[in-house]
Amino acid sequence: MLGLVHLERRDREAAVALLEEASVTAPDKREAKEALARARSMPDTEAIGHVRTFKGHASRVTSVAFSPDGRLALSGSEDKTLRLWEVATGRCLRAFVGHTSYASSVAFSPDGGLALSGSYDKTLRLWEVATGRCLRSFTGHTDAVDSVAFSTDGRFALSGGWDKTRLWEVGSGRCLRIFEGHKSGVTSVAFSTDGRFALSGGRDKTLRLWEVATGRGLWSFEGHTDQVMSAAFSRTAGRYYRATGIPCACGRWATGRCLLTLEGHGTWTTSVAFSPHGQILSGSWDSSLRLWEVATGRCIRTFEGHVGVVFSVAFSPDGRQILSGSTDKTLRLWELGRVGLDWNNRSDLQLAQPETARRSAQQRHKTDRVTCSGRGCHDRRPL
Repeated sequence: MLGLVHLERRDREAAVALLEEASVTAPDKREAKEALARARSMPDTEAIGHVRTFKGHASRVTSVAFSPDGRLALSGSEDKTLRLWEVATGRCLRAFVGHTSYASSVAFSPDGGLALSGSYDKTLRLWEVATGRCLRSFTGHTDAVDSVAFSTDGRFALSGGWDKTRLWEVGSGRCLRIFEGHKSGVTSVAFSTDGRFALSGGRDKTLRLWEVATGRGLWSFEGHTDQVMSAAFSRTAGRYYRATGIPCACGRWATGRCLLTLEGHGTWTTSVAFSPHGQILSGSWDSSLRLWEVATGRCIRTFEGHVGVVFSVAFSPDGRQILSGSTDKTLRLWELGRVGLDWNNRSDLQLAQPETARRSAQQRHKTDRVTCSGRGCHDRRPL
């Protein structure tokens, strides 16, 4: 029975649905009833699949984020609002109102006390999470803002817009620096873990690495045949990933070479994220999410349920749950169960590469990171 296959894979939701159907069509089949009982009693910590749906936005959900403690979720929408959710219940705690156009990107501060949003109204806004109060507005962009990010110390913010990439001082709202290099709009930005480097993906089909302190462009990753829609640094030494278009890919900093391409989505990859343990999550126009093994490029799991484009994906801080936002106006919470934990001790994960490159990688500085952008992986050591 297919239900037994899903039970073996710990996909509780699918297993229960199929085994309930099997129990009705074959009521005398003891195996189906026993399997259904096991599926229903499966603990959340072991189950894999959809946990709950968050409803409340009046339009497409463009961005999602977990709070640093994993208890809260934040979403941005084309309905111009942000919403704060209780992860355990799916309850909306409050709405953040103030943007005059689409809220395109959201992020929590490292301590979880503040939230940052970017909008098509050309501004960023800083919010107090506990009250929903807007503390300040960051102005300077001359076109829509597509992406925002906090530095790991919470002192700085990055924004990518249809004009430029900008660095901001969070405490004052002052623009400190403009990063010049992309030939068209910037769709995604990210800080490295140590805050020294910034990554940006653009409509010019390139991914660019920057030195935050000076604004100097360190590397341009080229090879994409379409715009880069999402970019992310890994949290583990030696890897980065970036995602756009139909395939996803990942690599390192030392050469700018694409090391791995992840293929499986039927159409554009819209969003990528790294788990704390080095797995990669991608969302797509095909309405699905996919979880990937970096070492082999193998798709570990596909998550289906959204009835629209998956615009944004995020891992919980412990890597056990994932969050997705879609054009179907909902967020969905998914449980990884042991799949999210099986990789805790895989510190030896290496991207497939020639032995000479492997030896070279082992000699690199400990702060090397991987970035991700939807077409492939690349390699670049900080200068």
